Amino acid sequence: MQKLIIIGHRGAMAHKPENTLSSFQKAIELGADVIELDVYLSKDNHAIVIHDKSVDRTTNGKGNVNELTLEEIKQLTVEENETIPTLQDVIDLAKGKCKINIEVKDEKALEESIRIVKKNQLEDEVIISSFIQDVIKKSKEINSRIKTALLFVTAETKHLELANNLNAYYLHVHHSMIDKEFLEKAHNLNLKINVWGANNKKSVKKMV
Repeated sequence: MQKLIIIGHRGAMAHKPENTLSSFQKAIELGADVIELDVYLSKDNHAIVIHDKSVDRTTNGKGNVNELTLEEIKQLTVEENETIPTLQDVIDLAKGKCKINIEVKDEKALEESIRIVKKNQLEDEVIISSFIQDVIKKSKEINSRIKTALLFVTAETKHLELANNLNAYYLHVHHSMIDKEFLEKAHNLNLKINVWGANNKKSVKKMV
């Protein structure tokens, strides 16, 4: 039986504030094989690790990430008095400890994310994932060495075909949509499936 791969979604967000260094550190301590994070681009072109396009929900500030400079973002606090990390901050923490799944939330953040990955020589330790098809396509054009993953909420045959046409290595779908037939079709196309949202023993057992 193959080893079960554990992905820490936004780190260990059940224990620490999502997408913070303490959350990623906790995920590593708990044995995550991969940490998943989200990236937007700041006003001054830094790759910022945050799930939403604005800072309103997770910090004490307001405004869209792309309208704020890195200096302005670093002045904001997340609960427990943490700050929003950059992609480089997370790499400095996680390099050599686990792999990193970078979900690109905005196409504008792709090139900077790949530049940072290449600078740190992590092309084989990173996955670029996105719901945005052009992100997957352009990622392969910029650096074909980095594995890509196309994200969908549902699991349909057309999604398998689309991922295959984009030369994606993975398809990421919600665990509730997976069945044996879908997995067989994916494997016939040499596509690997990662699931998200499997956060309890029952859902994990079903996937296994």
